[in-house]
Amino acid sequence: NSLMNSALYVRNRSYAMESCTSFGALDVLKPFVDAVRTPEATGPIPLVALSAFHQFLEVGCSFITARELDEMSNAAMNAQLEVTDSQTHEAVLAGIIQVLVGCIKHPFGATLSENHQLKMLHTCFNISAAGPPEPSELLQQTAKQGIQCMVTTMFSRVRISNAHYALERMADATPTDGSNVAPPMIPQLPVYA
Repeated sequence: NSLMNSALYVRNRSYAMESCTSFGALDVLKPFVDAVRTPEATGPIPLVALSAFHQFLEVGCSFITARELDEMSNAAMNAQLEVTDSQTHEAVLAGIIQVLVGCIKHPFGATLSENHQLKMLHTCFNISAAGPPEPSELLQQTAKQGIQCMVTTMFSRVRISNAHYALERMADATPTDGSNVAPPMIPQLPVYA
């Protein structure tokens, strides 16, 4: 009942508002966060909420910032799941993986704390190794691909930030007296696809 009231509140408020700026991003996310976190909801309800999170991330909604990524990823990592049947349960777990991967890949994902990003990785790993019952091969592969995508994204950001740091140092080392001194060499990092 509280989930329905929360969704109705967002709907009614969005119809009544004059401007999008008067409506906060967390107001939009609240019904979905509630649906994922409530122990009252069965498999399909959190699955729909996780799908909404995934759509917000994929479409590139402009209201998504680091605060909203933190809220969505915390909701996904702390989902209260009541197992009704194994297929729906695995679909919800796959939805959690999608949301966590989407949060890391989002441009503001780089602003999430290192500890938070590691928790997200750990959650995906736990999904792949959870038991009993042992997860299906499909869920294990989904988690494995999610972890691989998250790690690749995080390390590509490290490589980019190192390159920016080297360029800044090179700019600082450029002489201001007009002399023609060669700038220091920037080491070339290998690119792994």
